Amino acid sequence: MIKMKKFNIIEIIKRTDRFTLLSALSGVLTILIFPGFNLSFLAWIAFIPLLVAVDGRSKGRSFRLGFLAGFISFAGILYWVVPTIVADGESALFAIFVLVLFSAILAAFYGIFCLGLNLFQSGKARPVIVNSLFAASLWVLVEWLRGHLFSGFPWAAFGYSQWRNLTVIQVSEFTAVYGVSFLIIFVNTVLKNVIMNFKGWRKVIGNKYVILALIIVMANSIFGAIRIYSIAKRETGDSVKVSILQGNIDQYMKWDDEYKEMIFNSYAGLTAEAKKEEPEIIVWPETAVPGYLRLDGHIHDWVTGLARFSGAYHVIGSPEYENGTYFNSAFLVSPDGDIVDRYDKIHLVPVGEYVPFRSALEKIFRVLGDLGDFSPGEEYRRFETPFGIFGTVICFESIFPDLTRKIVGMESDCLINITNDAWYLRTAALQQHFSMNVFRAVENRINIIRAANTGISGFINEYGGIEEETEIFEKACITARLSKRKAVTFYTRHGDVFAYLCIAFAILMGFIKMKNTRKKR
Repeated sequence: MIKMKKFNIIEIIKRTDRFTLLSALSGVLTILIFPGFNLSFLAWIAFIPLLVAVDGRSKGRSFRLGFLAGFISFAGILYWVVPTIVADGESALFAIFVLVLFSAILAAFYGIFCLGLNLFQSGKARPVIVNSLFAASLWVLVEWLRGHLFSGFPWAAFGYSQWRNLTVIQVSEFTAVYGVSFLIIFVNTVLKNVIMNFKGWRKVIGNKYVILALIIVMANSIFGAIRIYSIAKRETGDSVKVSILQGNIDQYMKWDDEYKEMIFNSYAGLTAEAKKEEPEIIVWPETAVPGYLRLDGHIHDWVTGLARFSGAYHVIGSPEYENGTYFNSAFLVSPDGDIVDRYDKIHLVPVGEYVPFRSALEKIFRVLGDLGDFSPGEEYRRFETPFGIFGTVICFESIFPDLTRKIVGMESDCLINITNDAWYLRTAALQQHFSMNVFRAVENRINIIRAANTGISGFINEYGGIEEETEIFEKACITARLSKRKAVTFYTRHGDVFAYLCIAFAILMGFIKMKNTRKKR
């Protein structure tokens, strides 16, 4: 009879080398800094174990250590992929496979970062400040690439961990979320270098680079506090009254004809509740109606009737079909019941809304044949009403800083984000998604109206403060009076200039390193 060895985590840890353990520790700490745990203070030290582990290792080992930290991190942050897929009727094994594959792809960016760091820091020792600036710039390069390559997935960029630390994130009006990520990695790298040359706590406290890092962090926080104060104290000026409808419709009831009347009654009741507040704009979630708003006569008449009843403009999410093509759209309906305008979602969710390389992948994964296939919109549109101009982003689009700022443009008075996060059930994904809107508000200095089918819905002000938010999986109607945008930020006008400067610096330092290496040879 074969005896099975008893699983002993302590024994495994003892047999694992310290560099692997340090890498794994960074992966775990990174999980803890994001919504689900929200231990944002750990971000300032989370990468130190990985940076220590990579120091002096070979190129291949550096990549593998980075990959390990990234894999643990993303598997923990994106754990909600598993229950989401299982709830859709797929097997748990398939769901775990998807999570492992997705985490491995994203972990490669951590591996690239550590490899680049290893290549730069090998050979002649450089000043701590140079190493720290290079590491922070390289990290911005990696995050920017992750947000753009293969459709992009900038979820869990390091800066997002600070979404509740409002004084820290105000710099985003110039740098977007990348500036906060840069600052976090800069501090981690400075502290790592101090630890590697530890000569007593008295020396650490008096270390000039530690003092420099503290001064930079404090200066950033002081700037943030001043900006928040100046925005909060200025006169309100023109404003608009907005209501949000959170229907709380089960994801798997939305397209079942049996529940159509229930959905109609739910939103009719919420509209009647909103009417009491006399809003000028009423915002519904993504794909809120159980069908095609423009094409289904019954749904069209119901919606236009509610618009006339409420006396307000309505922004409503609905799928659209036109000329043989499907779109995920937002419609603007006037108080007279007319469909005034439409915005078609530009940045679609890979696999969820379209399947890249469908013909090839369907042969391997037959389940892909059951998935929808929307087409992307082609035009950045804003909804114009007598009460203001509203940029509108749909669901996934709100996690992309550059796309959002283009939709906001120079004219928008407020930004609307409609979404359906019911897919994620009661997981940390709902707060993770919501938290990124805080940065979109700061980057563009604009009030955000977020309507989500099952939550989190809410109002976010110009400096990222959450004015009001709903509970998840509750039917709700909330109303607020929002000031219109006063000024256009540097980021709205010019985009990712800070990220491009970091990319240029990292590449330049890489070339200098290569040139010096060749000279030595």
